[in-house]
Amino acid sequence: MAEKALSQAPCCPSPDQSIGVVVATKEEKPRPSSCCGCWLVPNGPSGHSWLTKIRFASSLFSLFHVLAVVGFAKDIFVEKFGCDVTTIGMLFMVISFWTPLNQFIHGNLQDRQCLARIFPIERWGRRSPWLLTHVIIAAFAACAMYLPPGQSDSLLQAWFFIMVFLANWGVSASLIAFESARVEIYPFKEERILVEGICKYTCMLGGGSGCMPMMILLWSSIFAYRLGLSFFIFAMSLMSLWAVPVLKDAKARSDSAGLGGVMSIFAEALPWRSNANKAMQHLIAVKCWHGAYGSSIATVILYYVTYVLQLSGWSRNLVLAGAACAAGLTEIICNAIYMWMFGTGDSRSDKTGKSDRNLLEFVVLMRIVNAFITCLIIGFAEPSVSLLFIWSVTSRIGLCGFSFWRISAQCWLVDEDCHFGPEPGRRREGIIFGALNMMQNFSGAFLSSAVFIGLGLAGLKTQNCNAQCEESAEVPEDCVNSCFAEVILSQPDSLRQFVRVVMGFWAPFCELMVACHSWYFPIKGARLRKVNNAIRQSRGEDLAADDNIAVVSPGGRERVNQMAAHRAASKMAVDLGQCHDEDWVAKLTHTIAFMQGRPGPTSMAVFFECGDGLLGSSNCSDSHSTAQVKSSTDAQQPSAAALPEDQDAAEERQVISI
Repeated sequence: MAEKALSQAPCCPSPDQSIGVVVATKEEKPRPSSCCGCWLVPNGPSGHSWLTKIRFASSLFSLFHVLAVVGFAKDIFVEKFGCDVTTIGMLFMVISFWTPLNQFIHGNLQDRQCLARIFPIERWGRRSPWLLTHVIIAAFAACAMYLPPGQSDSLLQAWFFIMVFLANWGVSASLIAFESARVEIYPFKEERILVEGICKYTCMLGGGSGCMPMMILLWSSIFAYRLGLSFFIFAMSLMSLWAVPVLKDAKARSDSAGLGGVMSIFAEALPWRSNANKAMQHLIAVKCWHGAYGSSIATVILYYVTYVLQLSGWSRNLVLAGAACAAGLTEIICNAIYMWMFGTGDSRSDKTGKSDRNLLEFVVLMRIVNAFITCLIIGFAEPSVSLLFIWSVTSRIGLCGFSFWRISAQCWLVDEDCHFGPEPGRRREGIIFGALNMMQNFSGAFLSSAVFIGLGLAGLKTQNCNAQCEESAEVPEDCVNSCFAEVILSQPDSLRQFVRVVMGFWAPFCELMVACHSWYFPIKGARLRKVNNAIRQSRGEDLAADDNIAVVSPGGRERVNQMAAHRAASKMAVDLGQCHDEDWVAKLTHTIAFMQGRPGPTSMAVFFECGDGLLGSSNCSDSHSTAQVKSSTDAQQPSAAALPEDQDAAEERQVISI
């Protein structure tokens, strides 16, 4: 294909002629007839309008609503229902360790199309049936979560276990369906980033709608409140069904015979294998440390406000709500800015990979800065409500952009596996996402359970103030507030120190590890360009004119200067001989074979020379032609597009005349 692409251009262009490249697929956008019509105009490679993208992103609304409702379950069952903290912690640990297996199970079931007999793929696609059925399961579990049929300890503990299990089962299946559909429906980075930005808004709305009833239950958990709020929870938990028609677009079939399982994914990433998948290794590490960070913060934030800041009742709820609003407002603003920064443009025409490098460098720097700020504010400074609000803002500034890179990296991993994996053409998005989410949830489950058990070991003691005040002569609300204030003051200093160590030192360490593995994630530069070109070709885009052949002034110095200015670390000049020499294709083939046989980096910048065999001289109208970077591995691929040099290729510069 390389020979075919180069043979379409004359060997020696005229001085004012530029051969080739700039193919850019320009998508014609019809003008909307009104202001509101712009939301309905198809745009981007997917052909989806903004309204369709919003519908797709709404898949996460109900999932985060359910997660918010269920996420407070262990705290309400301990604090309001008086369950033993160690027992609930152990039950929660069992569920948390089972949840990663949910990801593994659902990834396999979905890629093997187990619901295809009931929901034909031609009509429903591969992913929408799973969202339809499992959102309903999660909705029923969240609705019944705080309506136990009795008040005995054993019954409360059994109810807690069953409802949390069902909620996590439904959320896991729906999340795998959403992520697998996204990588298929939205093929390129910019559109994936825009969809991820919209997803953040739907997640915030879903999580916020789930936190509101929980704030009421943390204040008072009487049966009338719990019953009324259950109807609200059920209605919000079904909102994501609006997205089911959009997921029907993910209809690519998979051959279940060659899919393997989640253990095959881990086997490919084993470090002692000679051909280990380094991209999978680093992304698994990113997911593990990111899960550890998120679960650690989520587990202790309520206890930080309650026992470190010593707040209870409405004052605690107001501080939590205020900090959440500050973080949410910061997220809204930063998310819009980052969507504009990284979601605009077209990576298909960015052959140097500058936009991808900018995204990676930005998110790594922000996570490092956020780690040190968290350590300073939470770990060393004197605790106060104002510092909590400052940390809520700074943490969102530091973390907001990371999800854009993380989602992009996950999708690149799946794209590369589909096009250049052990079995090219095999689609196993669900299994790969199941493996990655399994590791993140496993890490999060371990840390969440360990931290929750650590609270008990650090001296946390609770009482069922509602039950104690039922027969009291005092006003029930005043009695409960007085009782809980005494519980807060009775906690030992070791508990407060434990909470601060988790938030102020352990969580920043997790962030630094996330930044490290993100930086060394290898799908970037030339390797990423090759993946993008394969996707473009699978979509029928023309890649033949992507090699930008520049024209330089005659003379050896001009050619040397041009090569020296190129950013590649490995360089080669290939003399193709006289303009009418028919042997230049053979020379090019020899060059490709030479590059393939070299050890070390598999990418090199190649400059093609039309002349008399001497670098810097030419017999073709005194002009020279230069081809952009060509990867040696790309010569084996159907794409003839030029690729930039991988930044990680470290080799001494050289010029070779053939």
